[in-house]
Amino acid sequence: MGLISGYPLWLIFLCMALGAAYAIVLYTGKHSKKWRPGIRRLLFALRFIVVTVLAFLLLEPLIRLNTKIPDNPVLVVLTDNSRSMTATGDSAFVKNKLPALLNDFTEKGSDNVEIVRYYFSDSLKPGSNADYSGQLTNIGEALSEIRTRYINKNLIGIVLVSDGIYNTGVSPLSAAEQIQVPVFTVPAGDTTAHTDAAISSLTGNREVVFNNYFPIEFSVLAQQARGQKMTLKVTHNTKEIHNQIIDIQGNEFSRVFNLKGFASEKGLNKIVVSLSVLQGEKNIANNTRVFYFNVVDDVKKVLIVASAPHPDIRAIRTTLETNLNYTVKTVIGEAAAGDISDYDLLILHQIPSSTARSSALITKAKETRIPVWLITGATTNFSGINTMNAGITIRTKTSAMSEAVGVLNENFSLFTVPQHEAEFIKSMPPLLAPFGDYTMASGTEALVFQKIGSVISSQPLLCLSQVNSQRWAFLLGEGLWKWKLYDFQRNKSFELFDSFISRIAQFLCQNSDRSRFRVIYEPTHSETEPVRFGAELFNQNFELINNVPVELVLKDAAGKTFNYSFIQDGSGYSLNCGKLKPGEYSFTATVKSKQYPYAQSGKITVDSYNPELANTRADFNVLKLLAQQTGGKVINPEKLDDIYAFLEKENRIQATYFRENKYIDLLEWTWLLIILIALVTTEWVIRKREGYY
Repeated sequence: MGLISGYPLWLIFLCMALGAAYAIVLYTGKHSKKWRPGIRRLLFALRFIVVTVLAFLLLEPLIRLNTKIPDNPVLVVLTDNSRSMTATGDSAFVKNKLPALLNDFTEKGSDNVEIVRYYFSDSLKPGSNADYSGQLTNIGEALSEIRTRYINKNLIGIVLVSDGIYNTGVSPLSAAEQIQVPVFTVPAGDTTAHTDAAISSLTGNREVVFNNYFPIEFSVLAQQARGQKMTLKVTHNTKEIHNQIIDIQGNEFSRVFNLKGFASEKGLNKIVVSLSVLQGEKNIANNTRVFYFNVVDDVKKVLIVASAPHPDIRAIRTTLETNLNYTVKTVIGEAAAGDISDYDLLILHQIPSSTARSSALITKAKETRIPVWLITGATTNFSGINTMNAGITIRTKTSAMSEAVGVLNENFSLFTVPQHEAEFIKSMPPLLAPFGDYTMASGTEALVFQKIGSVISSQPLLCLSQVNSQRWAFLLGEGLWKWKLYDFQRNKSFELFDSFISRIAQFLCQNSDRSRFRVIYEPTHSETEPVRFGAELFNQNFELINNVPVELVLKDAAGKTFNYSFIQDGSGYSLNCGKLKPGEYSFTATVKSKQYPYAQSGKITVDSYNPELANTRADFNVLKLLAQQTGGKVINPEKLDDIYAFLEKENRIQATYFRENKYIDLLEWTWLLIILIALVTTEWVIRKREGYY
């Protein structure tokens, strides 16, 4: 307990002096003889107290109370609410008996423990109303959210009721590294390995150029089907492009397929990969996967500018010239480039050069937002690159170059690189890269890392970025021509080299659209995720604006329309349509302004593939490792009371205490006002009674 004030506390003595002076004036001296001595002393004390307290209150005093508050122990019960919990033969137990066991556990729990219940799928929600309808499972997010909510609470444990299957978010084991309390895992679900065939993954590029080949990569799994045969079919739109009978060898069969399709139809295309149903197979929801992508017909103009002739230029030029979707022009020296405003991609070899401080071409490209691919070498001016603010900074320590082998970044997310191309990069001869320190800005991703000797470094050999709606690529090494020759030497063709270079050029050119209004969207979505759109509107100076309304009309296959309005987001627009039902949709986005009469239409699809049904075999091993890692225990659903026994044995059921400061404003203290009124009234009554009022 203490007394605090916004003014120095020594002023209290001044308040007392003021009270004493006031009382002395009234009740001492020659006029005080009219009072009897006892009455005079009483009146003196009353006036002294009242004046002192009133003066003291002008200091705005507060009383600080340090109170001890108990924090009772909390036990959190997390229930997995995803569809996989009831997708197996154990569904009757999960739906009917398990909720009763959990309710009984929480109701007859320890009097000293507060039990709080949550359920989760892709997000955490309070309560116990699990209906097992969640479309995704994110155990890691649920654990992290509990840790955040109870970080300063007396949390003594977490009870996790789950089948151990997770299909989004971080690993539960990684999330549990930050949890300081035991996790008690309660396994639910069926661990029996049933006969099952599945397409476990299907990937490809979201945008493909018309009249080009494109990669299709997928994985096939089969369990408990030794000796059986299954038929694999791949269709592109309505055309079957692959048909194969697969002999299943072993009860844990898997195989990765890499196929090629040809983009002969413009617009939204569909790839369907399917497996025939096996004998005794129950779950057929994972036998088919669908992938949608856009095919665009737009011949791109590429300008290659080199500071001097170099074999790397020829290697890139001949690759792009074999692709019907590119027209390529090559010049030596910036002065020969001319007007670049009509080009869709600018490839600069060792520009800015060591003989120039800056590059007028790069300045012009930044003004018009033309994508740029910079290739560095021994004569590159790296200081000029650093001043561009294009996503990377290179501070060279010497003019010498070092040999660096390329290793593909497995976490690269901007586009898909097939496995055979990744192996191709790894086996290629080293490039000559600058020796120094590399710093990648936020938004820059390394596609290929440098491997120097036997060490794979974090320094990029090839990286890509997007700055102010302009895409950049940086190949930080010379000698690319060796890759093309080596490809032919090994494979008797330039196919892998051409595919890799074209993939980078295609990604860069996807952002070469310089129309005044464009809608940014993914052509395909899962029914488990919200559908989002972005939009950009440019004025006459090609500056982003968002001060006029933009609306979108979405129409499903049955003709039903849905109206939305974009919201301002930074310098552009964004729209979240929420989760949509599976099917195909068309849309038209319109700028509602006479000054900007623009509109854009397109198509999207919502895939019915549900990851919850792709794998329904419970993974109790994850639950076991989670319990071991956190010092918890795997608990049988029929013996939930063992949790209390464990906590009591570990002496965890204890209330903790924390101290909290509480402040009382004396100006708001009613009893003090009553006391002052009583004192003043008493003085008045005495004076009245003595006949001196």
